[in-house]
Amino acid sequence: MKIAIILATVLATAFGTKLQYGFPSFQYSPFTGRVVGGKEAPAHAAPYIVSLQFLGSHFCGGSIIADKYVLTAAHCLAYPSLLVSAVAGLHNVGGTSGSQSRSVSKQTQHSKYGGDVGPYDIGIITLSKAFDFNDKIQPVALPASGVIHSGSATLYGWGSTSTTSTASMPKLLQTVTKPIIEYSACEAHLGGPGASPLADTNICTGPLSGGISACSGDSGGPLVQENGGKLEIIGVVSWGYIPCGSVDAPSVYTRVSAYTDWIKERI
Repeated sequence: MKIAIILATVLATAFGTKLQYGFPSFQYSPFTGRVVGGKEAPAHAAPYIVSLQFLGSHFCGGSIIADKYVLTAAHCLAYPSLLVSAVAGLHNVGGTSGSQSRSVSKQTQHSKYGGDVGPYDIGIITLSKAFDFNDKIQPVALPASGVIHSGSATLYGWGSTSTTSTASMPKLLQTVTKPIIEYSACEAHLGGPGASPLADTNICTGPLSGGISACSGDSGGPLVQENGGKLEIIGVVSWGYIPCGSVDAPSVYTRVSAYTDWIKERI
Protein backbone atom coordinates (compact mmCIF):
# COMPACT_ATOMS: atom_id res chain seq x y z
CA MET A 1 0.00 0.00 0.00
CA LYS A 2 1.30 3.42 -0.88
CA ILE A 3 0.83 6.29 1.55
CA ALA A 4 0.93 9.78 0.16
CA ILE A 5 3.00 12.29 2.08
CA ILE A 6 1.50 15.68 1.37
CA LEU A 7 3.28 18.99 1.69
CA ALA A 8 1.21 22.13 1.06
CA THR A 9 2.83 24.68 -1.27
CA VAL A 10 1.94 28.32 -0.78
CA LEU A 11 2.67 30.57 -3.75
CA ALA A 12 1.30 33.84 -2.41
CA THR A 13 3.71 36.74 -2.52
CA ALA A 14 3.42 37.14 1.24
CA PHE A 15 5.08 33.74 1.69
CA GLY A 16 7.92 34.27 -0.80
CA THR A 17 9.50 30.96 -1.78
CA LYS A 18 8.88 29.25 1.56
CA LEU A 19 6.77 26.11 1.76
CA GLN A 20 4.18 25.54 4.43
CA TYR A 21 4.18 22.31 6.34
CA GLY A 22 1.21 20.91 8.11
CA PHE A 23 1.12 17.23 7.31
CA PRO A 24 2.72 14.24 8.99
CA SER A 25 5.69 12.54 7.43
CA PHE A 26 7.60 9.35 8.09
CA GLN A 27 11.12 9.01 9.43
CA TYR A 28 12.49 8.11 6.02
CA SER A 29 11.18 11.35 4.52
CA PRO A 30 13.70 14.21 4.13
CA PHE A 31 11.12 16.49 5.78
CA THR A 32 10.48 14.37 8.86
CA GLY A 33 9.44 16.16 12.04
CA ARG A 34 12.06 18.13 13.83
CA VAL A 35 12.62 20.54 16.68
CA VAL A 36 15.03 22.83 14.86
CA GLY A 37 17.55 24.53 17.12
CA GLY A 38 16.60 22.37 20.09
CA LYS A 39 18.61 20.21 22.45
CA GLU A 40 18.12 16.79 24.00
CA ALA A 41 15.48 16.92 26.71
CA PRO A 42 16.18 15.36 30.10
CA ALA A 43 14.89 11.79 30.03
CA HIS A 44 11.11 11.72 30.52
CA ALA A 45 10.93 15.49 31.05
CA ALA A 46 7.63 15.45 29.16
CA PRO A 47 5.80 12.37 30.51
CA TYR A 48 2.65 13.43 28.63
CA ILE A 49 4.14 13.26 25.12
CA VAL A 50 3.29 10.33 22.87
CA SER A 51 4.64 9.16 19.55
CA LEU A 52 1.88 8.43 17.06
CA GLN A 53 3.08 5.57 14.92
CA PHE A 54 1.86 4.16 11.63
CA LEU A 55 2.92 0.54 11.24
CA GLY A 56 5.65 1.17 13.81
CA SER A 57 7.05 4.42 12.32
CA HIS A 58 6.71 7.77 14.10
CA PHE A 59 4.74 10.30 12.08
CA CYS A 60 3.20 12.77 14.57
CA GLY A 61 3.26 13.79 18.19
CA GLY A 62 0.44 13.93 20.68
CA SER A 63 -0.23 14.64 24.35
CA ILE A 64 -1.96 12.59 27.03
CA ILE A 65 -4.86 14.58 28.49
CA ALA A 66 -6.59 11.66 30.26
CA ASP A 67 -5.80 7.99 30.66
CA LYS A 68 -7.62 7.00 27.46
CA TYR A 69 -7.30 10.22 25.46
CA VAL A 70 -4.55 11.86 23.40
CA LEU A 71 -4.73 15.38 22.02
CA THR A 72 -3.17 15.98 18.60
CA ALA A 73 -3.64 17.88 15.34
CA ALA A 74 -6.60 17.03 13.11
CA HIS A 75 -4.26 16.61 10.15
CA CYS A 76 -2.48 13.81 12.04
CA LEU A 77 -5.68 11.74 11.92
CA ALA A 78 -5.15 10.75 8.33
CA TYR A 79 -4.60 7.00 8.62
CA PRO A 80 -6.91 4.10 9.56
CA SER A 81 -7.19 3.59 13.32
CA LEU A 82 -6.36 -0.08 12.90
CA LEU A 83 -2.86 0.80 11.67
CA VAL A 84 -2.08 3.55 14.21
CA SER A 85 -0.69 3.19 17.72
CA ALA A 86 0.05 5.70 20.47
CA VAL A 87 3.28 5.05 22.36
CA ALA A 88 3.95 6.74 25.70
CA GLY A 89 6.95 6.68 28.01
CA LEU A 90 9.56 7.02 25.27
CA HIS A 91 12.76 9.02 25.31
CA ASN A 92 14.34 7.18 22.39
CA VAL A 93 11.64 7.10 19.72
CA GLY A 94 13.35 4.09 18.15
CA GLY A 95 13.19 2.06 21.37
CA THR A 96 10.60 0.43 23.58
CA SER A 97 12.16 0.44 27.07
CA GLY A 98 9.66 1.56 29.70
CA SER A 99 7.07 2.44 27.07
CA GLN A 100 3.40 1.57 26.75
CA SER A 101 1.84 1.12 23.33
CA ARG A 102 -1.89 1.40 22.84
CA SER A 103 -4.03 0.74 19.80
CA VAL A 104 -6.52 3.36 18.66
CA SER A 105 -10.26 2.76 18.89
CA LYS A 106 -11.48 6.16 17.64
CA GLN A 107 -10.13 9.33 16.00
CA THR A 108 -12.14 12.54 16.32
CA GLN A 109 -11.33 15.55 14.16
CA HIS A 110 -12.99 18.87 14.87
CA SER A 111 -16.13 18.93 12.71
CA LYS A 112 -15.13 22.28 11.17
CA TYR A 113 -11.65 21.18 10.12
CA GLY A 114 -11.52 21.50 6.35
CA GLY A 115 -8.37 19.53 5.68
CA ASP A 116 -5.09 20.98 4.43
CA VAL A 117 -3.54 23.88 6.38
CA GLY A 118 -6.08 26.00 8.22
CA PRO A 119 -8.19 26.58 11.34
CA TYR A 120 -9.75 23.92 13.59
CA ASP A 121 -6.65 21.73 13.28
CA ILE A 122 -7.29 19.78 16.45
CA GLY A 123 -8.28 16.20 17.17
CA ILE A 124 -8.66 13.62 19.92
CA ILE A 125 -7.56 9.99 19.87
CA THR A 126 -9.47 7.52 22.00
CA LEU A 127 -7.35 4.56 23.03
CA SER A 128 -8.55 0.98 23.16
CA LYS A 129 -7.01 0.65 26.64
CA ALA A 130 -6.05 3.27 29.22
CA PHE A 131 -2.42 4.11 29.90
CA ASP A 132 -1.14 2.99 33.29
CA PHE A 133 0.23 6.19 34.81
CA ASN A 134 3.65 6.16 36.48
CA ASP A 135 6.61 8.54 36.80
CA LYS A 136 7.28 8.29 33.04
CA ILE A 137 3.69 8.52 31.82
CA GLN A 138 1.40 11.29 33.06
CA PRO A 139 -1.31 13.57 31.61
CA VAL A 140 -0.84 17.27 30.98
CA ALA A 141 -3.41 19.84 32.11
CA LEU A 142 -5.65 21.83 29.79
CA PRO A 143 -5.68 25.64 29.99
CA ALA A 144 -8.72 27.63 31.03
CA SER A 145 -11.06 28.41 28.16
CA GLY A 146 -10.26 31.53 26.15
CA VAL A 147 -6.92 32.38 27.75
CA ILE A 148 -4.50 34.36 25.54
CA HIS A 149 -0.94 33.37 26.38
CA SER A 150 2.21 35.48 26.49
CA GLY A 151 5.82 35.12 27.52
CA SER A 152 7.66 31.97 26.51
CA ALA A 153 6.66 28.34 26.06
CA THR A 154 8.43 25.02 25.60
CA LEU A 155 8.15 22.67 22.64
CA TYR A 156 8.93 18.94 22.72
CA GLY A 157 9.36 16.54 19.82
CA TRP A 158 11.62 14.03 18.12
CA GLY A 159 13.74 15.30 15.29
CA SER A 160 16.53 17.07 13.57
CA THR A 161 18.44 20.24 14.28
CA SER A 162 18.89 20.73 10.52
CA THR A 163 17.73 23.98 8.92
CA THR A 164 17.88 22.59 5.38
CA SER A 165 15.74 20.10 3.48
CA THR A 166 18.18 17.34 4.48
CA ALA A 167 17.21 16.11 7.92
CA SER A 168 19.62 15.16 10.69
CA MET A 169 17.53 12.90 12.87
CA PRO A 170 18.40 12.25 16.50
CA LYS A 171 16.17 9.60 18.00
CA LEU A 172 16.18 11.19 21.46
CA LEU A 173 13.45 13.60 22.55
CA GLN A 174 14.32 17.21 21.75
CA THR A 175 13.15 20.41 23.41
CA VAL A 176 13.40 24.16 22.91
CA THR A 177 11.94 27.19 24.69
CA LYS A 178 10.46 29.80 22.35
CA PRO A 179 8.99 33.30 22.67
CA ILE A 180 5.25 33.65 22.06
CA ILE A 181 4.48 36.24 19.38
CA GLU A 182 1.40 38.42 19.90
CA TYR A 183 -1.31 37.47 17.41
CA SER A 184 -1.42 40.84 15.61
CA ALA A 185 2.35 40.77 15.14
CA CYS A 186 2.25 37.20 13.84
CA GLU A 187 -0.52 38.15 11.40
CA ALA A 188 1.51 41.11 10.17
CA HIS A 189 4.60 38.95 9.60
CA LEU A 190 2.46 36.56 7.54
CA GLY A 191 1.31 39.31 5.19
CA GLY A 192 -1.64 40.80 7.06
CA PRO A 193 -5.28 39.74 7.52
CA GLY A 194 -6.41 37.11 5.04
CA ALA A 195 -2.97 36.61 3.48
CA SER A 196 -2.33 33.31 5.24
CA PRO A 197 -4.30 30.45 6.85
CA LEU A 198 -3.74 32.09 10.26
CA ALA A 199 -6.84 32.40 12.49
CA ASP A 200 -7.41 33.92 15.89
CA THR A 201 -7.60 30.38 17.28
CA ASN A 202 -3.88 29.97 16.55
CA ILE A 203 -0.87 30.85 18.67
CA CYS A 204 2.52 31.72 17.18
CA THR A 205 6.08 31.39 18.40
CA GLY A 206 9.37 32.81 17.19
CA PRO A 207 12.10 33.76 17.23
CA LEU A 208 11.74 35.65 13.96
CA SER A 209 15.53 35.80 13.75
CA GLY A 210 15.39 32.16 12.64
CA GLY A 211 17.24 29.02 13.63
CA ILE A 212 14.56 27.70 16.00
CA SER A 213 11.36 26.09 14.79
CA ALA A 214 8.92 23.22 14.84
CA CYS A 215 8.64 21.23 11.61
CA SER A 216 6.54 18.66 9.72
CA GLY A 217 6.45 15.50 11.83
CA ASP A 218 6.39 17.56 15.03
CA SER A 219 2.76 18.09 14.02
CA GLY A 220 0.33 17.34 16.83
CA GLY A 221 3.01 17.69 19.48
CA PRO A 222 2.84 19.83 22.62
CA LEU A 223 3.72 23.44 23.30
CA VAL A 224 3.55 23.82 27.09
CA GLN A 225 3.72 26.59 29.64
CA GLU A 226 3.69 26.67 33.44
CA ASN A 227 0.74 28.40 35.05
CA GLY A 228 0.55 28.70 38.83
CA GLY A 229 2.88 25.78 39.33
CA LYS A 230 0.90 23.58 36.93
CA LEU A 231 2.06 22.65 33.45
CA GLU A 232 -0.53 23.24 30.74
CA ILE A 233 -0.62 22.39 27.05
CA ILE A 234 -1.26 25.71 25.32
CA GLY A 235 -0.54 24.76 21.71
CA VAL A 236 -0.64 21.84 19.29
CA VAL A 237 1.88 22.01 16.42
CA SER A 238 -0.08 22.84 13.27
CA TRP A 239 1.93 24.50 10.48
CA GLY A 240 4.92 26.63 9.54
CA TYR A 241 7.59 26.94 6.86
CA ILE A 242 10.14 24.83 5.06
CA PRO A 243 13.09 25.22 5.35
CA CYS A 244 12.30 25.06 9.05
CA GLY A 245 13.94 27.78 11.10
CA SER A 246 13.80 30.35 8.31
CA VAL A 247 14.18 34.03 9.23
CA ASP A 248 10.89 35.91 9.75
CA ALA A 249 8.91 32.65 9.71
CA PRO A 250 6.90 31.93 12.88
CA SER A 251 5.78 28.47 13.96
CA VAL A 252 1.99 28.22 14.17
CA TYR A 253 0.03 26.09 16.65
CA THR A 254 -3.61 25.43 17.36
CA ARG A 255 -4.38 27.42 20.52
CA VAL A 256 -5.76 24.84 22.94
CA SER A 257 -7.62 27.40 25.08
CA ALA A 258 -9.86 28.10 22.07
CA TYR A 259 -11.02 24.47 22.24
CA THR A 260 -10.94 23.62 25.96
CA ASP A 261 -14.72 23.28 26.17
CA TRP A 262 -14.83 21.22 22.95
CA ILE A 263 -12.20 18.87 24.36
CA LYS A 264 -13.89 18.45 27.74
CA GLU A 265 -17.19 17.58 26.06
CA ARG A 266 -15.45 14.66 24.31
CA ILE A 267 -13.48 13.16 27.16
